[in-house]
Amino acid sequence: MSKNIVVFLVQSTKGGSKKRLCEAVRRMSKEKKCYIIASSSDFPLDIRNNENIELVNTPDQNAFTNTLAFTLLSTIKLLKIIYKYGSSIEWVGSFSANAGFSIALLSPFIDTKIFCVRRGANLRRLKIRLREDMNRNALSHIKGLLKIFIHKLISKAIFASSDLLISQTESGIRQLENEYDDWLPSRRAVLRNNVDATWIVRRRNCAVNDPIKLRCDVFNVCYVGRMQLLVKGVDSLLNAAEKLKKDDICFHLVGDGKDMKKIHDHILSKSLKNSVNLYGWMDNPLKIMVESDLLVVPSRVDPCPNVVLEAFAVGTPVIGSNTGGIKAMLHYDDLLFNPGSPKEISKMIRDIATDREVYDDISSKCVDLKDKHCFDWGGNLTKVFREYKYHTGIYKPIDI
Repeated sequence: MSKNIVVFLVQSTKGGSKKRLCEAVRRMSKEKKCYIIASSSDFPLDIRNNENIELVNTPDQNAFTNTLAFTLLSTIKLLKIIYKYGSSIEWVGSFSANAGFSIALLSPFIDTKIFCVRRGANLRRLKIRLREDMNRNALSHIKGLLKIFIHKLISKAIFASSDLLISQTESGIRQLENEYDDWLPSRRAVLRNNVDATWIVRRRNCAVNDPIKLRCDVFNVCYVGRMQLLVKGVDSLLNAAEKLKKDDICFHLVGDGKDMKKIHDHILSKSLKNSVNLYGWMDNPLKIMVESDLLVVPSRVDPCPNVVLEAFAVGTPVIGSNTGGIKAMLHYDDLLFNPGSPKEISKMIRDIATDREVYDDISSKCVDLKDKHCFDWGGNLTKVFREYKYHTGIYKPIDI
């Protein structure tokens, strides 16, 4: 019997994992039947209407986005698919950190290849959050330690049961090797995210046609991401903004998160209201980004920020932290600063804002990086599945 079915699992349908999964099934559904097990049916219309794609969602309730509950329900759903199709299934895999736990539980009974897509750095983010919890109370600290323990346990089970590990950057693979080397599958591949992904193109077109107009008499700097002071480096960006508040530079912060109130209070206490605009969550932040002169990605930990690709797509230059996936994506030293360094960030922004030659240089470098990130992501994932077993070390269908 021919193997013509691929099963994908993703827990959250709100982030980048779902978007990458959609790119995969758009391509693979041309040749194979694809099943998606997710915590919600919230997928684009072209995915829902594709006859070769079947959505198998667990109950769409907040309670079921919990990892253990999703694992229980997705295990049942996956078991039904395995029982029905058996040896026709070619691959079963997960697109988010915890979604693969149900696959790990069933792996002794699955006669098919198993893959997992991981960005890396999840454990590092949890450890930074644990440092934040130490400043609150003992109970929060204990919960943080327990979360790290459970995360490591689940990750080890997923890696041990997998035949193939896929990450978006080589640094993501290296981070996972540092934490889990003895548990990782021997076959590993790097598949970068692409700038011409369907969801980025749709957002870009909408933003270009209906941008949010910004002031023309200042240099506009944009941040897009979760509002987290330490992990996302928003504290460093705010401190840089304080150093630049007398310059003709305006900051635009787009996103939401647990530190939103602290950030709002900081803006007021440091008298930054005239130079820092806090927008909160936006359905399409590219409407701000397309009008901005510069995007800053100040994260201390970020394995593969899609916001960099979004900036490339709308033609906005980017600078970011010299760490992890940001370093891999931006490549050039003069687009990078040390994470957690407001002094470096403020100097770079001032130089870019006041020196046209510097601005044109970083813009040119970003255009070059954009061109390198244009490729068929789903097609290259298909290539990874087809070619992975013939390669040792880290397989790269596209080496940027």
